[in-house]
Amino acid sequence: MERERHRGVADRRGRDPPGAVDRRAPLALASTGVVAFTGCQAAGRVVGDRLRSAYGDAVLFRIGGLVGTVGLALAVLSPDPRPAVAGFAVLGLGSSVLIPMAFSAVGRLAGAGGDAAAAMSRFTTFTYAGILLGPALIGWIAQLAGLAWTLAVLVPLLGTVALAVRLPPVTRTVRGTPVGGPVRRRPERLV
Repeated sequence: MERERHRGVADRRGRDPPGAVDRRAPLALASTGVVAFTGCQAAGRVVGDRLRSAYGDAVLFRIGGLVGTVGLALAVLSPDPRPAVAGFAVLGLGSSVLIPMAFSAVGRLAGAGGDAAAAMSRFTTFTYAGILLGPALIGWIAQLAGLAWTLAVLVPLLGTVALAVRLPPVTRTVRGTPVGGPVRRRPERLV
């Protein structure tokens, strides 16, 4: 019985695009997709504030979302596991700035005081619900349609979010620097 259940999952190959899920990658290589994603996401968050100061919220959100879209497309459509791992790395890098910028936008929209705290708690609840329910929903749909098709649906969805979301304008400054807008700085002298 147990063997039949696993066979059923493997026999779903016909519904998936060729090579998109069944890449026959060794386990050591298959696990590097998660490592590549999280490592590049961490690296992107380290430099995200500098990029935000240089390019502004709207531009960085769009570029990050589109870079993430390209990475997800590469991960889903690649017939070989190595480019798929690279796709997950690009997805992590591109998506690294999206959630922090969304939290910042919620804070800017809500203003200061109790309204900001209430808005932030609602947004946090919403994002954590997505973190908890998203994988379960993806897994449930993948059981019906296949993982590759399920993830492929997310590619245009992420691209649409990147292009359609309008972040609120910058209305405040921190220590004289606009928060969320491009900042033109003169190079510092090291002498």
